[in-house]
Amino acid sequence: LDYKHTVFGQVFEEDMAIVDQIAAVETDENDKPTTDVTIESAEITTYHAE
Repeated sequence: LDYKHTVFGQVFEEDMAIVDQIAAVETDENDKPTTDVTIESAEITTYHAE
């Protein structure tokens, strides 16, 4: 983390393939993706533990 942005979240098992695709994107020497990665949609939900 860069200490400028904080992210808390959860990825459901059925969506892990998308995370794997993002993680596999080629990066440069600064670990920046060499092609743009765009999140086109996201869903905010509330989790209620039992």
